Amino acid sequence: MRELTDRQRQIVDHAIEMIGEGGLTGLTMRRLSERLGVTEPALYRHFENKTAILAAMLTVLEAETYERLPLDQTASPEALVAHFDRLFALLTERPALATVVFLDEFAATDPELQAMVSELLAKNRERLATAFATMQARPTATGGGATAAVPDPDSLATLLLGGVRLVVREWRLDGCRWDLAERGRRLVFALTTTMNGPTGRSE
Repeated sequence: MRELTDRQRQIVDHAIEMIGEGGLTGLTMRRLSERLGVTEPALYRHFENKTAILAAMLTVLEAETYERLPLDQTASPEALVAHFDRLFALLTERPALATVVFLDEFAATDPELQAMVSELLAKNRERLATAFATMQARPTATGGGATAAVPDPDSLATLLLGGVRLVVREWRLDGCRWDLAERGRRLVFALTTTMNGPTGRSE
């Protein structure tokens, strides 16, 4: 999706607020147009349907988080922790965005949205796997490289994405009452530092 205009970003921001207030089912084009004080036809000039607005939300979340993921020699456990810190901070500031993280659960009835979410999940897993592969290729503090005992990068990426989703889900179910960033940081660091096995870690 191309970069959002200022007006489109404003619409997306209001849509996020509506999801936070009434859930995903509370977001309709009619209600959104009423909130913005415009007619539905005017809203449709910016987004063709609700799916397009949800897709724009994915774009916003992606631009703020995964597109900034370090994939080159700057990749490190600390860099990944910092990367996910941005995600946790964004969700803490705007809890409604957590719905976007789990958009795949609502996409089954919308083939277009389902394909979009599936593609994005695969892309993010690939980005994380690339970061893990970069870190594994770097010499460790003990002077050796990656060994056969080290989990493969794709599996590590899958574990990390799944773990992050679980932490965010628990946070939402608990009413966002505890420190998402603190618990998430511990999870990310624990998983990223497993790449060199129990005897070492990346320099």
